Amino acid sequence: GQTFAVDLGAGATRIAVVGTATENNRELAATLTFSDGTTQPLTIGFGDWVGASGSPAYGNTVLAISEGRLSGVNAESSVKNTAIYATVPVALATDAGGAPKTVVSLTLPQEEGTLRDGRAHIFAIASDGDRSETAPLTVTPAEVI
Repeated sequence: GQTFAVDLGAGATRIAVVGTATENNRELAATLTFSDGTTQPLTIGFGDWVGASGSPAYGNTVLAISEGRLSGVNAESSVKNTAIYATVPVALATDAGGAPKTVVSLTLPQEEGTLRDGRAHIFAIASDGDRSETAPLTVTPAEVI
């Protein structure tokens, strides 16, 4: 699997995941870790990027759709729409006072099989947290020694 840091923004109460699946519908058992060390299971399910584009699986919302796809460098002989989805938002665990806990990381499982068996492809994490503008990143050239 893979674990990566997540910042959902101040006051986040819900999380959703943006992505798609290949070869078939895919469902992952992921884990959110909070700043207090506790965890929450997070099921991430996506419909196949082609097969579910007209009827999204797992209650997903279609975020983008493309009419047709390529086979090599040419268009396929039949039009098959492709889609990117957002999962249904999931409420974050709360502390004893009822405040939402702060997510610090998301751990994804290792998917079984080969690429031909299909994969979930995650492109972004969404939340209702405040992601106000931060100071711009500055880059300072290194000193040549």
